[in-house]
Amino acid sequence: MLIVNTMKSILGILLSALLSSCSLLPQKTVEIADYSRTGEHYLKDRSHVFYEVEAGRGCDNCAVRKQEITGADPSTSEVMNRHYVKDKNHIYVCSWTGPDAFRISTKCETIQNVDNGSFELIGDPQNGFDYEGDHYAKDGDHVYFYGRVIEKADPQSFRVIDYDYAVDKYRIYYQDNQGRLHVAKEVENSSDISAFFSEDHEQIEEELRRTLIPTIESFFK
Repeated sequence: MLIVNTMKSILGILLSALLSSCSLLPQKTVEIADYSRTGEHYLKDRSHVFYEVEAGRGCDNCAVRKQEITGADPSTSEVMNRHYVKDKNHIYVCSWTGPDAFRISTKCETIQNVDNGSFELIGDPQNGFDYEGDHYAKDGDHVYFYGRVIEKADPQSFRVIDYDYAVDKYRIYYQDNQGRLHVAKEVENSSDISAFFSEDHEQIEEELRRTLIPTIESFFK
């Protein structure tokens, strides 16, 4: 009996040492989503989820930024598209900006007060980068632009026209080249929308950039 107990003690010590040494091993990081055309990736290890950007693939000196998505749960995280990630508790939004491929910055935020159960992308997420409205999403009560609520936007009628324009039954929205969202026009019916898109927009857009306070400022402000 003494020999058996001694062997058990020795095995216990060896097992404890083995588990301790395993915990010191580096955590394996695996890629969970790859958006090659924009150089964006999502990765995770046992304890973290990361958003990584490679600006200008094939460029030796181009910037690479890797940011932890604070609070994200790796065991339940699901990448919805290149901007939105969800887990069992939260929805997160990530993006990047920079004047060129050598100077970039990344940003990830937790979307506040969102209804996780009804949250969805606007459009077909399978289209990936080619889907021009992939920065828009909605839940049962709100429409989101890079995770920020578009006040008074109607989630039931909201749709994306192209990268610059989106509409709902009340308004036409315009995203300028600084990543800011404007209300381009209040509308009363579909005829107002059709009339707007038959006009020359170059002058309209210049006026919007010059005079209107954006409905939503840039994600990176």
